[in-house]
Amino acid sequence: MQALILAAGYATRLYPLTQTCAKPLLPIGGRALIDHITERILTLDGLTRLHVVANDRFYLDFQRWAETWSDRIPVSVYNDGTFDNADRRGAIGDAEWVIDQAAIDDDLLLVAGDNLFDFDMRALRAFQLEHGTSIVTYHFADASLIPQYSTVEVDDNHLVTAFAEKPEAPTTDLIGICCYLFSRVDVPRVREYLAEGNNKDAPGHFIAWLHRQVPVHAFEFDGLWYDIGDMRSLTEADRALRARAGLPTRDCYELEP
Repeated sequence: MQALILAAGYATRLYPLTQTCAKPLLPIGGRALIDHITERILTLDGLTRLHVVANDRFYLDFQRWAETWSDRIPVSVYNDGTFDNADRRGAIGDAEWVIDQAAIDDDLLLVAGDNLFDFDMRALRAFQLEHGTSIVTYHFADASLIPQYSTVEVDDNHLVTAFAEKPEAPTTDLIGICCYLFSRVDVPRVREYLAEGNNKDAPGHFIAWLHRQVPVHAFEFDGLWYDIGDMRSLTEADRALRARAGLPTRDCYELEP
């Protein structure tokens, strides 16, 4: 199997921090956010390569980052050729482009580079091998924020029966996070989805479409999860991970020297 981290966004809600540092490279709890993600991904048995898609503005930064992992996993970094938010390819557009560039014909883990989580990737892999293409879900406590995410409904066999991207009136607190494990046969469906003219940005739109084409199952976890989208979530995540690491916590986030 292979893995792809989506890291080509411009994170405008975190300006000015992310004008000079890509969001996945921001330090959280003493380590870059993408390091926390990569550490989890590398627990997967049978992983052969890690792909990271970046934009032109931060491509060289990700290249330098990849060198720090080269002794543990082959890492390929891709420059999607965009330089600002106005000409971005979108998350699904980037995914399709890397799949084509790398000729990926394998089971594929797709992860957003701004998701911080602590669930066992090996359990997700076992679930996917049993059920097929799977998404990761989480019960989210703050009802006021649920409309910012994807909501998921499942049956007793974990089959996704409904999936809504940013619903105005959520009917469940079960949300989907951008961590998807596709079976090899479903990877080419990204191209099919885009060929139909569908939304190329928010990954949840693809899952909303996909679960109507093929069975998609939901792997639910309970633990730490942060979607690093604004200064509030960035500060909360940094405080939580600094506490775990035994580092001094701080009330305001700041880039470490």
